[in-house]
Amino acid sequence: RIAQLLGETEALREFADEQRRGASKAAEELQRLARLAVGLEASAKAVKAEEAEALAEEAAAWQHFHRLEADLEAIRGLARTFAGDLDREARGLLATADTDDGDAGVE
Repeated sequence: RIAQLLGETEALREFADEQRRGASKAAEELQRLARLAVGLEASAKAVKAEEAEALAEEAAAWQHFHRLEADLEAIRGLARTFAGDLDREARGLLATADTDDGDAGVE
């Protein structure tokens, strides 16, 4: 009976050792995963910061685009006005030239 109890005790001791080794490996894996989680969290924060920066840059680019678009429209308006002024002046000069030609024949 003592031999049987000693055998069972030894078997329980081996089982407990296996359980400790398993728990130790599980703890190491848990630590590894915790470090990985910290790294992933830092990466996620960096990506979010980059995304926010990219969105801000995109918004600034759109604002600049709209300012340029407004400037272009203003330049187009000035060009139309200038073209109209040139057209009126040219017609006026032609009318004056026609009048001068008519006066030249009278003299």
